[in-house]
Amino acid sequence: MGQATLDRALELVSRLDVGELRQVEARVRGLLLRAQRLDDAQRLDAALVGSGLVARLPQSSDIAPRRRGPVPISGAPLSKTIIKDRR
Repeated sequence: MGQATLDRALELVSRLDVGELRQVEARVRGLLLRAQRLDDAQRLDAALVGSGLVARLPQSSDIAPRRRGPVPISGAPLSKTIIKDRR
């Protein structure tokens, strides 16, 4: 963010009433917490690679989502088998 954008944002914030300032504060705290978590995760990733515990970290594109469907079974439906076994 450029200095001009920051100055404009601060100018706008200075015009807010107390309730609006509290809303801005809550939003900024949330953004700061998220940024801190991302920073912590990046430091952990760097430490793992640096220590040699992992050779490289997988990229999100490296991991293909798996589609799971029902597993075919033979015989009676599984729910009936479970009920029968419990008796």
